[in-house]
Amino acid sequence: MAKLSGSIDVPLPPEVAWKHASDLSRYREWLTIHKVWRSALPDDIEKGTVVESIVEVKGMYNRIKWTVVRYKPPEGMTLNGDGVGGVKVKLMAKIQPAGEGSTVGFDVHLGGPALFGPIGMIVAAALRSDIDRSLQNFLHVFTRPDPSTNGDGGIRH
Repeated sequence: MAKLSGSIDVPLPPEVAWKHASDLSRYREWLTIHKVWRSALPDDIEKGTVVESIVEVKGMYNRIKWTVVRYKPPEGMTLNGDGVGGVKVKLMAKIQPAGEGSTVGFDVHLGGPALFGPIGMIVAAALRSDIDRSLQNFLHVFTRPDPSTNGDGGIRH
C-alpha cells in the first residue's frame, strides 16, 4: 500500500479552512485527482455518508465509492474508497491551527491488487505530485482576493 502525505500553511482560520476542505462541491476546483461526482452530493456530511466519484491518477480513471468513516469539524474527516478492480483508497483531510492561520494536510493511502508491483510505484510517484499540486491549488483558490469565489468576504486574518 502506498501512503503519501502533504500539508500547506494557509492564511485562513481553521473554521474557514475546514469549510473549504469539507465542501465536496468544490473539490473539482482544487483536488487534482477528482474529476466528477457520480452521485448526488448530500446537503450535510456525517459519518456513514456515501458518495461516488471518478478519480484519475497518471491517466488512469477509476470509479470510487467513498464512505465517510470519520467526520470531526473543524479538525478533519476520513473517507474510505472502494474502486473498480479492488482498488482501495483512504483520503484523510486534517486542519490544524498554525499561528494566525491553519495547516491543511492530506494523507492518501492507495492499495489493492491492481496497484501491486511496478504500476503501484508509478501511481504512488504520480500521486505525490498530485497531492502537492492540490495543496497549492487549495491555497490559490481559497485565498485569492475575490469575495465571490473564496467565500470569506476577502477578509484576511
